[in-house]
Amino acid sequence: MVLFAPAKLKYSDVSPHSLRAVSLEHGPQYSAIYWETGHRSWLPFWAAATQKFTWKLIDDQLRGLLRMTLAVSREPFVFYSSPRSYFRNYFGDPDVHLVSPLAAKFRFSFNAAGVEAFEDLDELLQQQLLQQQQCSSSSSAAAASHFFASEKDKTDAIDAIRKSAKIAEQP
Repeated sequence: MVLFAPAKLKYSDVSPHSLRAVSLEHGPQYSAIYWETGHRSWLPFWAAATQKFTWKLIDDQLRGLLRMTLAVSREPFVFYSSPRSYFRNYFGDPDVHLVSPLAAKFRFSFNAAGVEAFEDLDELLQQQLLQQQQCSSSSSAAAASHFFASEKDKTDAIDAIRKSAKIAEQP
């Protein structure tokens, strides 16, 4: 049941009173219209004469009276459950700071960062190892010849090793 059926309206009838159908004959409107800004009925009448209240003001005064205030340089570290360390960068006031990491984040890459190919580096490393082995084997032979004063001492040492091996094999 419809009690009121609106009449068919034409655009020419509605447009003079509409904000959507605005014309630019007086120039464009540069700012929005906010009718709500002056109507804060939840505030008391003396609110304009007072400042905004925050408990931080009380906290700061109590800490100052009890001498619990510390310089901001005493503990600038920020502790999180993270393997990275963070640091507070202060800007003159203890309440104004930015948290930034102490060290750059470690980034690992599996790609070779040098200009040489991996195969070239591997071949060079293998050649160096081969040279070291050849030098060590020739130096050990020279050390063995220095260790034994004569050929008899050398054969006696070999015989002693064989004898101890036989004794170790017996049950």
